[in-house]
Amino acid sequence: MAFADVWAYALVCVPLKLAAGLLAGLALESLLARLVPKAELGASLAVLDVLQSGCGVLAPLLGGAAMQYGGLQALPALAAAGYACLLLLSFAALPAASSVADAAAGSASGVGGEVKKER
Repeated sequence: MAFADVWAYALVCVPLKLAAGLLAGLALESLLARLVPKAELGASLAVLDVLQSGCGVLAPLLGGAAMQYGGLQALPALAAAGYACLLLLSFAALPAASSVADAAAGSASGVGGEVKKER
């Protein structure tokens, strides 16, 4: 792989990864804020922050190992496999869309899903 190809790969993938990571983090925090009870919201956001930090430590280690043993040609395949695993885990871990809609409707209508009536 030529040196120019490495820079082209970096110029394309790094901004995409940053944008996707920021968007995914914001979406996950928003989803947690809707689904987790308010009494446990701080703890759940703290756990999410710890897990994201752990991934930030492990990802470069795994990427370095992949580069050492597979070369630069292994990085796109490793990234694709990682995103495929993330997609599968997301579908398995996230609740159905109807329960998210129910949670949003419950928070909009009042405490315990009861509709507040004006007197």
